[in-house]
Amino acid sequence: FNRKSNKDHSIKIMAVLASDAFNRANETPLASPWTQTFDTTRQFNLGGNAANTANPESSSLDCWMFMTGVTWPADQYAEGKVTVTGTGAGTGPGVLVRGQDITTAKTYYRLIASKAAADNVTLSRFNAGTQVDVATRTTTWVSGDVLRLEVTGSGATVTLKLFQNGTQLGADVSDSSASRITAAGNAGLAFSSTSASTTVDDWEAGDFPVAGQVPYQPYYQLAPLVAQ
Repeated sequence: FNRKSNKDHSIKIMAVLASDAFNRANETPLASPWTQTFDTTRQFNLGGNAANTANPESSSLDCWMFMTGVTWPADQYAEGKVTVTGTGAGTGPGVLVRGQDITTAKTYYRLIASKAAADNVTLSRFNAGTQVDVATRTTTWVSGDVLRLEVTGSGATVTLKLFQNGTQLGADVSDSSASRITAAGNAGLAFSSTSASTTVDDWEAGDFPVAGQVPYQPYYQLAPLVAQ
């Protein structure tokens, strides 16, 4: 709380519930607890076109995977270091939240990044397979920047926040559509085709259990506290 401005500057402290630095032997696809049962040709591999990173199984198909083995709360975030060379808007790698691992259709919020000249960060909602682009942002993307998506709210409005290297990109995004996703689901990895040479590294996800005064720091800045 700032006594001079009478404004409350406390922020939520993130609690990491799962992380993966991908520092192990190659896997095709990513092994448990990563999963995706909708289409096994649309998963992520470990290795392949880049060492010790996750990369989409196909550059011409949308790919995604969920981190299971965690009881995810409805309010959650996911982030990762994104490397991309493609310049197409609406394409590239990223992260997802509130993902439902079902065999019938895609359901999740997805945030991806590319090096397009405009609208190169795209937030989309997939509900029962129907895609709607909820918001776009334009920023200069440097490979290895951290892309983060936060989601809160399970009532009439779902609030989403987009970040690059800890800095929020634009205003909060409100989703009040009848197709908004309110179930907790799973956090995970995502990719929007078509884009070559794309990877995600140092992925993590978690929740927001407490309000506090300590600024958020990505886990890779606190490496001694995180198991590899």
